[in-house]
Amino acid sequence: MGQQGIYNAVYIFPDQADYRPLHSFDDLRALVDQCALPATADGSIQEGEYGALLVKGGAPVQVIADFYDRNPDAYTWYYTAYALSRGTPGDGLNSIASAIVPPSKGPIYGPVIVVKNAPASVWSSQGKAVSDEGVVRTVWWYIKSGVDPEEVFKERTLIRLFADRDM
Repeated sequence: MGQQGIYNAVYIFPDQADYRPLHSFDDLRALVDQCALPATADGSIQEGEYGALLVKGGAPVQVIADFYDRNPDAYTWYYTAYALSRGTPGDGLNSIASAIVPPSKGPIYGPVIVVKNAPASVWSSQGKAVSDEGVVRTVWWYIKSGVDPEEVFKERTLIRLFADRDM
């Protein structure tokens, strides 16, 4: 077997007629895939790369959510999800992404890209690889547990700030 590539992004497809991603782990899994975006030497991805992957020829994008992994010990890094700035129902509902954003930002339409992110103070020490399985299991955990991704983000960010302060 050849060496696996390093993937620095996860692509979440809009809902498809034959899948119920909020009710079935396997259906959720079927709508998520790994991908690789061109990155600089420090692992940063140019903003235009997100739009180019979401729409042929590019499109404006926006951050729709920052959310931590389901692992309670993960507080030095988190996921950031990007979507089309002007997604419309014609782009297809993305119920997976809609489940992790605050109600004021939803529903989300069109494809979504998820990358690994970290505060600038620790960015260089973080690996940039993203596991589609990790994202799927994390989103499934948020959906099934009923835990609010925004609340988890606030709590873990506070933990990180206190941990940084103690160093």
